[in-house]
Amino acid sequence: MISVIMASNNKDSFAKCIATLAHKCSDASNVEVLIKIDIEHDIRYFEDILKDNHFIDHKVVFTPESGYTNLGKFQNQLSLMAKGEVIWLLTDDFFVKGDWVNLLEGTRNTYPDNIYAVFVDFGTRKWFSLAPAVSREWVQCLGYFTSGFQADYWIAHVARDIGRNIKIPISQMSISHERTTPKIHKKAVKALHAQLYNGRPESPLAMAVAKLLTCIKG
Repeated sequence: MISVIMASNNKDSFAKCIATLAHKCSDASNVEVLIKIDIEHDIRYFEDILKDNHFIDHKVVFTPESGYTNLGKFQNQLSLMAKGEVIWLLTDDFFVKGDWVNLLEGTRNTYPDNIYAVFVDFGTRKWFSLAPAVSREWVQCLGYFTSGFQADYWIAHVARDIGRNIKIPISQMSISHERTTPKIHKKAVKALHAQLYNGRPESPLAMAVAKLLTCIKG
């Protein structure tokens, strides 16, 4: 099973995103979709969109907290609820045009322990890409999905350092990204990076790498 996790506060963009996922979904019965929203009376709308697109296995989670810097918290919450062998993080401004179910399922058993991350290769610098996914075993080892609010940066750094980064060519997945919300202030991003990637043994990045390497060797 593939688990798609997402936080959304844009109804129109979410509807379009889910429609493209459904259009290129080879087996909706093998997919679950977990959505976090922050407006309680919108639950029915989001559930109806998922049902209309045949994603029967889904859950819409309401929490009153919102804001970009809280995304990591929500992503961790959803990933721990997820049942899939691969847990894929999307935002509601990603529009998929490739057979994503088979491509993500095809990454399984690349490694005997199935501890790995997946990225769609957008041709960016090797330590960063968009639309990351991780294996269920990755989350089980760490006990969480990401540390901080930029999971793509976080997972890419960790995957690079443990040598477990599987890339799917964009020509196969063919994803378009249309930003629907403003970028967070650069100072906030720099502060996060200074906290997570400071090179010290007790930094969140170093601790995650060490824990995953222990699981891999074990």
